[in-house]
Amino acid sequence: DRLVWTWSDGGIHRQTNSFTVLSVRLSGDLNLDGEVDAADIALLPALSQEYGWGLPVASNAFRKVRLRTDVLVPGDFTLALNGPAGAFRVWATDNPASTNSPLLVCGQTVTNGVAGVSFLSGDDSDLFIEALSNSTATLAYQYTGTGAASNLACSASLKMTAWDVDLDVDTDRDGDIDAADDAGESVWSLSRGALALPRFVDMGPSQDLSYTNLSKIAVSCSGVPAGFTLRLKAGDSETKEWMTFVDGNGEGNGFDNDGLLAIPHWPTNLYVAAHDTRKVSQDKPASFTVDLEFLFMGRIVRADRVRLAVAPVILPPECNAAETVYATKDDLAGDIQGLELIPTGGDQWTQDQVKFVKTQHAAGVSADLAVTLGHENADNIEHVLTHTNRMPYCQWQVGGQGGNMMATPPLGTNAPYGKLMLGTKNMQALPNWVAQGIQPVVEISNDWLFVGHVDEILMWSAPDKVLFADPWKATDLLHGEIAAGRGSNTIWWGTDANAQRDTEILSIVVDGNKLGMITSPLLDSSGATNVVFSLPVFEAGDILRIDDEILALQSVSANGLTGMVERAQANRLPEAHTNGSVVYAYSEVMKKNLISENNVCFLINFATNQLRQALGTYQMDFIPVPVLFNDGYIDIEDHNCYVSQTANMVNCLVVNSQRAYYSDPGNSVFRNYFESVVSGAQPRDVWYNYHCNDGEVHCGTAAKRVLSAQPPWWDQTVQEEQWEDMP
Repeated sequence: DRLVWTWSDGGIHRQTNSFTVLSVRLSGDLNLDGEVDAADIALLPALSQEYGWGLPVASNAFRKVRLRTDVLVPGDFTLALNGPAGAFRVWATDNPASTNSPLLVCGQTVTNGVAGVSFLSGDDSDLFIEALSNSTATLAYQYTGTGAASNLACSASLKMTAWDVDLDVDTDRDGDIDAADDAGESVWSLSRGALALPRFVDMGPSQDLSYTNLSKIAVSCSGVPAGFTLRLKAGDSETKEWMTFVDGNGEGNGFDNDGLLAIPHWPTNLYVAAHDTRKVSQDKPASFTVDLEFLFMGRIVRADRVRLAVAPVILPPECNAAETVYATKDDLAGDIQGLELIPTGGDQWTQDQVKFVKTQHAAGVSADLAVTLGHENADNIEHVLTHTNRMPYCQWQVGGQGGNMMATPPLGTNAPYGKLMLGTKNMQALPNWVAQGIQPVVEISNDWLFVGHVDEILMWSAPDKVLFADPWKATDLLHGEIAAGRGSNTIWWGTDANAQRDTEILSIVVDGNKLGMITSPLLDSSGATNVVFSLPVFEAGDILRIDDEILALQSVSANGLTGMVERAQANRLPEAHTNGSVVYAYSEVMKKNLISENNVCFLINFATNQLRQALGTYQMDFIPVPVLFNDGYIDIEDHNCYVSQTANMVNCLVVNSQRAYYSDPGNSVFRNYFESVVSGAQPRDVWYNYHCNDGEVHCGTAAKRVLSAQPPWWDQTVQEEQWEDMP
């Protein structure tokens, strides 16, 4: 038989008993499986003939091309790459770092390989196409036989078209998406990587809020011909469960059950949100992996991956200036300047229902977020915040008690955004705050309180001043009134159940009628001493006050006018007292505040020491505020607990450095003192509605506060245990 050589660009390979047809073909990896095989070859005619654009090659990505020859015969071959200069490059390897230069570039022809690279070493030889720009080129193969095959020649060609299909995010966190964001977009680290803001987004075509302050995710794909589709794909199960995308018209959408989201048109910008804050459910979400897939005839032609982490929430301290003050009831409407109503049908204790925090997803950009606390009486506060107050939200199911969390001012490199003060009465929010990784948590012992808010005993009035409830300050001020003969003056006293706006000071401080004078001087002595009373009204066991000293009455003479006292009780130093000094016995309420075992002063001192220890070397002034407590209130765990019985002025609302609102105590001596230690203090007569175990001015409000100007949290976080790097 006679052997005849010819070629067929269409790839037909036929053998008869008289001749063999040599098939020469250039084919490309169309289905991105890393190989060139029959599945790819079946697609090529449609790409070339019906659509006219040949092998799709993504810009800045390698695509395998295979040169197929059925029989290897002697001769020379050439490879030519025809197209715009600098548009394509052909490599003999998929690792350009392993070779100094490409095999050829557009406008060049090579013969039998180049620079020692002879890739035609068998029936099938692989090349790798790299597209550098969006354009079209043709790779041409030409064979010329030598010797006995000198009259033979064959050729094949492959048209290639490149488009730039890209998914981009703000990797460098400068607020823009540009070329600087290309590097490292599919990985995430503490110092680099895109951030998704936590906030719940309603699905559907009508959104009341502008979502353009969310993190942008840009889908770019220009000049793509018909026949292609684009979709986003969840790279992991957490992505599918937690992500929402919003378009520029405010229409929200999420992944379907298969983790897919169709992109109907391109280029386009979407805005991405996490349904909730970091790690609120089984340590998720922490980060998101998202793929953009570019498909032709159901096959993936190009894919691009980005990764985003959920930005943490940050609670500004109460001494930062308030941008807006909110209340859930109109009790304070018109009484507090600039107050905005959250018109729910729930109760008035706004602190139990919502906290306003900040998030950061770009340098110099802070976004507002309402964290609702799952209070049983909140009455769908999320819907109202979103659609009436135009405030985005996330929800923590921590059972209310929002006043139980408060942030300190910034405390240096270990706590650049301050520490989070959380009361031991309700620790349900602890995992949520720890998961943010920004504000270390300080536990404040307050489980002895009925409500158990940190703001019942502690409040920041300035970056260097913290107010604390102090029964000693209350009794000292009231003692001055009694000693001056003004004991019949009144003070507001009690809770809503038994409130009395006009209770005499004497009836609160003094045990019954046990009030008189001493009729002889009392020397400065640390030992037991006799004291002579003007009236026979005192009994053994009474706790007495004379001037600033506290004494314990051990025994009384038969006529009741002389008593033996132990000096310097309750850590008060002994002092000399003149004839005619006022003396009285403390009531049971005063003993519980000052003297008895586990008295209120002891408990508050323990809590303030916890805060002092957490502050470390931070310079801080602790300012005592007069507040008296009483027990007898049983909480849901059947504990006997304390509540404030005077208006709790610690529970004030600091608006800024020049204005603070507090509950009027109904007593000028308390009022004058408070206004002397808190800048711009203004009393508000809201005692009936907000007093004591039902809360005060601060419990009835929540403020959106300024986050102090400073570098973003990722530049401030210096300890890896505060934040994890994610691969």
